[in-house]
Amino acid sequence: MFKKLFVSLLIGTVIFLACFCFAISAFTIKPEEEFYKKLSWVRSNVLQITPDAGNIMLINTSTDLQLFQNDQVSSVVANRRDLIRLFNHIIASGDTTCSIALDLDLSDPLLFGKGERDSLQAAINKLPFICVPLVRKPTGIIPPVIHARYAWASYDTYGEKIDKIELMRKDTAVPSLPLAMLTKNDSTRYRLWHGILLKGRQPYFNFIWPGYFIKDCESAQKAGAECEDLAELLSYLQGNPDSIKSYFHQKNIFIGNFSQINATPAEEMSGVFVLANTYLTIASGQHIIRFSWVLLMIVVFTVLSYYSWYESLPTVTLPKWLIFSKEILEWLNKLISYTVVLLLLSAVSILVFGISVEFIVAAPIFSFINYFRFKKYKENQ
Repeated sequence: MFKKLFVSLLIGTVIFLACFCFAISAFTIKPEEEFYKKLSWVRSNVLQITPDAGNIMLINTSTDLQLFQNDQVSSVVANRRDLIRLFNHIIASGDTTCSIALDLDLSDPLLFGKGERDSLQAAINKLPFICVPLVRKPTGIIPPVIHARYAWASYDTYGEKIDKIELMRKDTAVPSLPLAMLTKNDSTRYRLWHGILLKGRQPYFNFIWPGYFIKDCESAQKAGAECEDLAELLSYLQGNPDSIKSYFHQKNIFIGNFSQINATPAEEMSGVFVLANTYLTIASGQHIIRFSWVLLMIVVFTVLSYYSWYESLPTVTLPKWLIFSKEILEWLNKLISYTVVLLLLSAVSILVFGISVEFIVAAPIFSFINYFRFKKYKENQ
């Protein structure tokens, strides 16, 4: 019996490590995207799992600070002036404890008005917890013309939609905007080790499926977040100067264009909301690789390995007095399979531990072992 347990443990651990390597990579598969989409709906609508977003503020710039046609340049420049005014309000309040993430392209010097670049730089220099995104274009990485702490705001994906979000880029060791916000720009405490994010001895997933807790301004406000339009916010602050001091205290502010829509497993939403959801995911610890989670996964994989190597999955025995028990028995016998068990395990991982890992890739491995272990191929000859 000991030998059987040892062999099962060995096989189960190897298969789990194979699935784990896939989980910490950037790659996904179509069934994984669809499965996560359904589980996201369950979390949001049935279980209503939503972290506290009371310290989140989302600000819509209306017009993004990116390349536009010549007839739109004036509106872009005016928009940047509003951004400078916002920063000056925060500085004037004397409370610069807020963290600010700019989901904006500041790499083109041609769209700055006279003196605007220097004014924006002067304001950013007085804000210690502000992140400006790097831009990756076909010609390479283009840094912003503004000097600040840089972070990534790209949505690189291997699926049809935004799927996994990379917290720290392995090629540059530069954090994403959500990770920079979480660490107050002190991401030097994190390091990458073979695809795993480490802080001290605590491991984290570097590629995560973010929970989509807020999808628009309505859902953001229900979760406790504030959703503002930049022009309207400036008008309010101008008329209520006494409220400025506490308005931005300890806030995590995401600034961008709400009209730029991206497809996600949940639904279409602005990139600003994708970043905010990623921040809420890691702020609630859903990217932590917990020992209890690893132990549970290895135990389940060991049990599945035992049945694939030594026996078949157990059949269901129902009491004879049940009506239609024969039909129910046949249905349950067909239902019980490695795929169903692994799907249930994935659901437990997401709903209980908050770790989004799809184990369906292991189902063919267990089925293959069971098929050839019992020489079923001979039965078909």
